[in-house]
Amino acid sequence: MKKSLFHVILCVLFIASLVSIYLGFSSLIHLFVIYTFAAYFFSVLFNPHPNWKKICGSICISLLIIELGLGLNLPHERISFLNPAKKNTFKDVLYQLFYPNHDIHYHSAQANTSFPYISVNEFVYTHHYDSIGLRINSPTFKRCQDNNFILALGDSFTEGVGAPNDSTWISELDRLIIEPNLHPINAGGISSDPLFEYYKLNTKLYSIYRPIQVILTINETDILDFIENGGINRFENPNHLIKADAPAWSFFYTFSPLSRYFFNTLLGYNEYGTDRDLKLKEQEAVIGIQETLLLFKKHAKKYNYRFDLVIIPLIEEMKADELKLRSIESFCLNSCINSLNFYQHLQESNLNYEDYYWQKDGHLNPKGYTLLGKLIYNELVVKADYAQK
Repeated sequence: MKKSLFHVILCVLFIASLVSIYLGFSSLIHLFVIYTFAAYFFSVLFNPHPNWKKICGSICISLLIIELGLGLNLPHERISFLNPAKKNTFKDVLYQLFYPNHDIHYHSAQANTSFPYISVNEFVYTHHYDSIGLRINSPTFKRCQDNNFILALGDSFTEGVGAPNDSTWISELDRLIIEPNLHPINAGGISSDPLFEYYKLNTKLYSIYRPIQVILTINETDILDFIENGGINRFENPNHLIKADAPAWSFFYTFSPLSRYFFNTLLGYNEYGTDRDLKLKEQEAVIGIQETLLLFKKHAKKYNYRFDLVIIPLIEEMKADELKLRSIESFCLNSCINSLNFYQHLQESNLNYEDYYWQKDGHLNPKGYTLLGKLIYNELVVKADYAQK
């Protein structure tokens, strides 16, 4: 009876660990359960040697020690598209089930909520969200029928990770604008990308705000976002996000440091395949970003508002003195899309970029967002056609 109960408990823990890893959570406890299950399974299934159980147990303990040692020294590369057999992950379905008011496709927060964003040893700021899940700039702002809006779209650099609610670049823009009926709206979302933002604008936000100007920020992480989330076809099914296929080995790569060491060091793979695979996917992602910018341009022309693009460098790009999205700037010039390059501004101003970024987290700090807000105001708002009238 006790043995049967042990079998049941071990099987339940094993299945629970696999499901947990599939949903994006992994730890040494999961590895311990999986290795224990494997060792016990093989010790019961086979018995080629009198000490076979001890051998299986020793192998299990040795592998766990190796996993722990490698885990302390290797970066934990997590793949968001964990299941190579399904493009619509079970994680998305669960999110919709338990958070029906939170649309994961829009990369908006749950309405009327707050949560603390923590960067260990650097900052802790609480993000507050309004009735449609957008970060609040000014708690006193009330939407009126005669208001004109500037809609700010983008990922965490627009939402303002690394700054309190009143210190994002949108908040700085709000302080600089003297027109009483002109208000910038922070519609950025953490981990979003240009295509998510276009979909959010086209299906949700434009009908609410009818902006006279839309400002989209992009950065290097959008390339990886397009690789993981797919291109234009990701919204073919409006009810389920279509994600890119994952490599067959991605499940093990996600939770096992030993697996990552094997694929990275011995086989020369990264989380997207070989280095050649990654370069090809990066090129496809850049094309996807360009196609999305053309969608914004077409939308702006249809509804008669001004569209501007802002390119924000990562701190790693500043250190390497190389902007990965430089080709996007050339594309915008050739496509008659107005763009602003924050990387170029930092270089030409001879500013010490380290003063404007959090060194560990990598986002802009309040000083950096203030600088960006002033630049956007002077270059994109003051010079806008509507501001000249």
